[in-house]
Amino acid sequence: MIKLKKFNFKYDPYPYCVVENLFEDKFYRNLCKEFPNKHEMFEITTKGKDKKKFNKYTIDSDNNKKFFNQFVNKNVHMKQLFKHINSDNFFNNLSVFLELNHINISLGKIQYNLISRLKNYFKKKKFSWSFEISSIPVPNGYIKPHTDGKNKILSFVIPIIDNENIFKVQNLGTRILQAKNNKYKYNFNNIVVPYSDVDIIEILPFKKNMMNLHIKTFNSLHSVGPFNKSNGEFYRRNSITCFLRKR
Repeated sequence: MIKLKKFNFKYDPYPYCVVENLFEDKFYRNLCKEFPNKHEMFEITTKGKDKKKFNKYTIDSDNNKKFFNQFVNKNVHMKQLFKHINSDNFFNNLSVFLELNHINISLGKIQYNLISRLKNYFKKKKFSWSFEISSIPVPNGYIKPHTDGKNKILSFVIPIIDNENIFKVQNLGTRILQAKNNKYKYNFNNIVVPYSDVDIIEILPFKKNMMNLHIKTFNSLHSVGPFNKSNGEFYRRNSITCFLRKR
């Protein structure tokens, strides 16, 4: 289902990758049709010493597990996608893909012979996937500079675009960042970094039928937005994010 064939890996300031032609076109279109509207999602914001970290709407497999499962089970293509990502086959393909591109994060490869079944069981216990269906509003939506939680190994984001009017919004893509201030250059615990203390290295594309993948490191700083202008119209930057975690 997920094709990791047309891609561009970069390694500075940390490893990240853009993959195009991720699905068959028909499957991608159906996935977009099944994306929830704003009223089916939960509005979330965070507060603290860094003030708000993000402003978005979500359904996720951790905080809204029951609702997430109900939503996925009633949408055929969403269900197929998450089942595929949870499969041994995808785990193996992802492991090989990363190793071929010089990313050694010790995922290993799940074997299928009888002798290896018990080993496979314990290997899979080390990792788990979590999922977030999210919608960032335009204007006023954002995710501030951060490096991701310390138990995450990698994440990838799939843009969901069923209305091309979203392209009226500038800088939709994920911003790859580098800390300017030494106190943020080693940031394994995911401290939110002020915009004034980062340089923008690249803004990844936000296009149909693609994904961007990030390897969690001490300096894997990235952000989205903020989006301030909408010409009086309301848009949503929709996406599906998948996280691979250490248990």
